[in-house]
Formats: sequence, C-alpha cells, structure tokens
Amino acid sequence: MTRGEAEFGFQQVSELRPIRGIILMGPLPDAVQQVTMFLGGRPTTSQNAGAADALIAYLARPEAAPANIESGLDPVNH
Repeated sequence: MTRGEAEFGFQQVSELRPIRGIILMGPLPDAVQQVTMFLGGRPTTSQNAGAADALIAYLARPEAAPANIESGLDPVNH
C-alpha cells in the first residue's frame, strides 16, 4: 500500500506490481534502461533436486510466459 510520501519513483516492475495504489507509467526508455537478468539454479546437494529441476524447467517453458509477464518479468526467448 502506498504511503503518499513520494510523487514518483523508479523500481523494478516486478517489485511494484503487488503494491496497491501505484500507477505504473511504463518502462524507462531503452537509452537509460538497465536490464536485470534472473537465473534459476539449485545446489548440487539439494534434498529435492528433481522438484527443483522440474520447477526451473516449468518456469522456462512458453506456457509460463503469461505468469512471468503478469508479474512484471520479461521472459527470455530461446
């Protein structure tokens, strides 16, 4: 929820989406945009390696793209 302490601000879209009361104006222009890449991985000693691998594989599938976009992330096109 917004507290009304600022007139405008800059932050990653995925961090702003869940906050009520914010109006997203759009992304910064490409000339000043800094892209942050998020990667998935798991420790080799994971107790649930199969489940972790399945989740990472699912998130990388085209079917997951709408959820990624809705959360403010841009899916990587392979």
